[in-house]
Amino acid sequence: MNEVGKLKRSTQNRTIVLFRDVLGYRYLGDLVVRELLHLREQRHNECFRELIDNAFSYWRTLKDELNRAPLSQGKWTY
Repeated sequence: MNEVGKLKRSTQNRTIVLFRDVLGYRYLGDLVVRELLHLREQRHNECFRELIDNAFSYWRTLKDELNRAPLSQGKWTY
């Protein structure tokens, strides 16, 4: 794997960790469902919130947990 491929794989792995371990997505299909819902409603308005509530009702709990989490800028090494 060339250097660009290694960096891309590293970024993909960090993204998976973010969604799975930090944001609490139960499976990455949640992310796909969320993006598909944007095909029906582009903005984060009440209609979108109703769609997402029906798709996975626990999103508000995850959002609250994330908002309470201490976030800091970490040093990324490549």
